Amino acid sequence: AELGQLLTGDKDSAAMLRDFAARGLFVEPIAGTADRYRIHPAFRAALGRHPGAVDADTGVQLHRVAMRHFAAQQMHGLAAEQALLAGDAAQAGILLAEIAMPMLMRGELAALGAWMERLPAAEILAVPALLHAQAWLFALTAHPDARAAIAALDASGAGAEARAVDIVHRAYAGD
Repeated sequence: AELGQLLTGDKDSAAMLRDFAARGLFVEPIAGTADRYRIHPAFRAALGRHPGAVDADTGVQLHRVAMRHFAAQQMHGLAAEQALLAGDAAQAGILLAEIAMPMLMRGELAALGAWMERLPAAEILAVPALLHAQAWLFALTAHPDARAAIAALDASGAGAEARAVDIVHRAYAGD
């Protein structure tokens, strides 16, 4: 609801969202939250194709507002998604760096891999935490580029960690 107010300027966006959710229109409440909603994917797609849809520059600005909102709420994954939609891969990389290693520790390999695939290689190399996460992710998933990621980690000055990742990679993927 707070994001709705930021994006639309409507001071009563919370009431509108509650009404929409009660009628099963456009949004659904997120379980366990008081005022958070998920927009229905079909409605999201329809908005993007609507002839009156916002122009590209306005869309970028709206994504940036949403990114800042989600980042302030410590919702780095959602913030990174908005950064990518705004075309800001550098900011997305910085946001993903905050959650990459915790995702690995929780075993969320597929989800992290999906995020990492969306980032340009240069952004991963530019953010040390992402370089570390990518090396571990590739080792744990026996990714074909694991050796290159480990070499990049080693070249970044993290030789001891690169050796540890290499041991894990050889244990999982074999020699």
